[in-house]
Amino acid sequence: IIKLGINEEILVEDHGCIYTKKMYEKEQEVASILVEMCNEEPVRRIKEEHIQAAIKQTEERKGEELKKEGIDGGFKATDEQIEAVRIGLGSRVAILSGGPGRGKTAIAEIIAKAFLAAGSSDKSNIVMLAPTGRAAQRITESTGYEAMTAHRAIFKAKFNPDEEPEDKLVICDETSMVDISLMDAILKYARKSNIIFVGDVNQ
Repeated sequence: IIKLGINEEILVEDHGCIYTKKMYEKEQEVASILVEMCNEEPVRRIKEEHIQAAIKQTEERKGEELKKEGIDGGFKATDEQIEAVRIGLGSRVAILSGGPGRGKTAIAEIIAKAFLAAGSSDKSNIVMLAPTGRAAQRITESTGYEAMTAHRAIFKAKFNPDEEPEDKLVICDETSMVDISLMDAILKYARKSNIIFVGDVNQ
């Protein structure tokens, strides 16, 4: 049956692995776009002063947030988190991973603030995506930046090319929930911008 599927070009065999033709093509497209983007420079050059200012702003905002919840001590970005910020801002494509409570959302907020400080400060230059509406709402509440589902963003861009981000920063949260078809669509949507994938590696 497998040989027949390969002969009829319904299935694809590659190094002993069997794919449906559609899934194989999606994986090839995803790999090709990622290689292309990784070989390109980030869309903005971020200075250290922008990073430090963004860290300070985020620490103050998070500190006030914690104070309202009755938690003293404020918020202080760790050396590991600051290094993640630098990697995220210095790469065309980056992955921000870590378990719950590791500060992924705070890092994403710092990255967004530094990106805006280095060029146009229009918040529309930050595109926050998530696979589900609930996840998008959580990002909006925790970072202050408007988020939408990846499906909605891609759908809007399909009918209005002006909605496709160019020279912007795209942050995709909850990436562990993204399948190969959605990943293919996200990369095609965001290939003219910087993109950061955020998620928990254990998911």
